[in-house]
Amino acid sequence: MAYRCWTHVALAVGQLQQAEEFYARLFGLAVTFRETETADGWRTLRGGAGWDSAHAAGIEPQLSSLRRNGVVLALEATEDGRNGSRLSHLGIAVDEPDLDELRCAPGNSAAASSPTETTFSSSTTHTVSAGR
Repeated sequence: MAYRCWTHVALAVGQLQQAEEFYARLFGLAVTFRETETADGWRTLRGGAGWDSAHAAGIEPQLSSLRRNGVVLALEATEDGRNGSRLSHLGIAVDEPDLDELRCAPGNSAAASSPTETTFSSSTTHTVSAGR
C-alpha cells in the first residue's frame, strides 16, 4: 500500500484551550476550526467562534484544528486527568482500493468512519482517508 500524503497529526491534550494557545504560538499555526461533540455527532462551531463566544453560548469545544501551510495539527480534549500532550492518531491519505483492502485485512479492527475514511484501533489509532 502506498500513501498519498499525511493529512494531519492529532494529539490528545488535557487542557484544550491552553494547548491550542501553546501550539499556535510555538509553530505559528492558525486555528482553522473548533468542534464539539453532541448527541448527533461532531459539530463545527460557526464562523470560527472563539473561546469566549463558545463559552457564552454554553459550548465547550472538544477539538481544535490548527494549520500553517500544509501542516495540520488536531488537538483533542481528554478527560483522563493527565497533563501534557500525547499522540492520538496520524491521518494519511491513500487511494480508495487501498482503503478497501485495509478495511478487509485479517485481524483488522477497523471502523468505517465514513465512505472515504476508516479509523484503525491498535495501541495507536490511525485515520486513513481516501485521496481526492
